[in-house]
Amino acid sequence: MNNTTCPYCGHITFLDYVDGSARFNHRTHRAEAAYQCANCVRMLIGGRENADLQGFDEQGQPIPYRLLGEHSEPHEIAATLGGREEYWEPVSASGKIFADVPGPVGESATEAYRCYSIGAYRGAIILARAVIEAAAKSKGISGRNLEVKIDALAAQGHVRAEIAASAHEVRFIGNDMAHGDFATTVVSGGDALDILDIMDDVLDQVYGVPTRLERRRARRAEGRE
Repeated sequence: MNNTTCPYCGHITFLDYVDGSARFNHRTHRAEAAYQCANCVRMLIGGRENADLQGFDEQGQPIPYRLLGEHSEPHEIAATLGGREEYWEPVSASGKIFADVPGPVGESATEAYRCYSIGAYRGAIILARAVIEAAAKSKGISGRNLEVKIDALAAQGHVRAEIAASAHEVRFIGNDMAHGDFATTVVSGGDALDILDIMDDVLDQVYGVPTRLERRRARRAEGRE
């Protein structure tokens, strides 16, 4: 029995091993098994990479190296899992909620995080770049390219100078991909997370800070502060 977030119902729930379902792929060295969500009763696949590099007995204790073969019994394969699953399929994409960011801009920022959560790093970066441009447009800023829009965000006081400088880093890394030059741009999860952090900073400056200020002023006017 495992405890994780079900990608179907979104609940943190127990996933029960389906007896006899464990299989070992001797070509990919993956051990996988079927599990059933205790909440929505839908089925998932849980597995481990390189499962033959470490064996476990039925009590979950490590045993000396043994090669799981294509004729291994399900209970032997299941013993290499037993709460040590490294991945779950289908993949559950998770986003980040931007409560103070309006409509499509906030939704697209959430989608960028969903891309990141499933390893679609190029998609996350391209969306983050588009979100920053959309934030500028939402403030009535136009221009021939993103560089001009970012500079205008700073010039008009929507973002601080250092935030604008960071936003240009998003522009630099996103330019080649935005124009289809994927082969020349290698990105990692760390790169994508850095870009999302910058996107967060821009959105907080453009929308979050003014919105929080208005809420505080409203509370003060109502005598609650």
